Amino acid sequence: TCVPCPLVSLGCAVPVVVGKYWVWTVPELRAVVSLDVSNPSKPKEVSRLVFGGEMEPHWMAKDESGTRLVVNTGGHGGDSRMYLLRINPKTGALSKDPKTPVLEMGTVEVPGIGDVVAKPHGAVFAR
Repeated sequence: TCVPCPLVSLGCAVPVVVGKYWVWTVPELRAVVSLDVSNPSKPKEVSRLVFGGEMEPHWMAKDESGTRLVVNTGGHGGDSRMYLLRINPKTGALSKDPKTPVLEMGTVEVPGIGDVVAKPHGAVFAR
């Protein structure tokens, strides 16, 4: 099936491209989708990873290898978690990384200040 772009609000989230796959956070579906765009006039959804609860994926970044994605919510819906996902660059299949825990970013201890409420609103990979 194809995810028609007009049904998805653009917001400020930016998709990532891994090979011939356009990977996009879709808050309305509470999901991240991978589209095969080898034929740009007929994109085809090849994978969808749906999150439970109030998780509304927002920002996403890929690592240098293009096999790992970090996704956060931007604090929308009261959810401040960050997730590490995997993408198979040959098939576009998405999966949660089984070796990495979900990071709760809702309350962060800041030295000299104490606990503060955090709302992650961006994602990057760095070496």
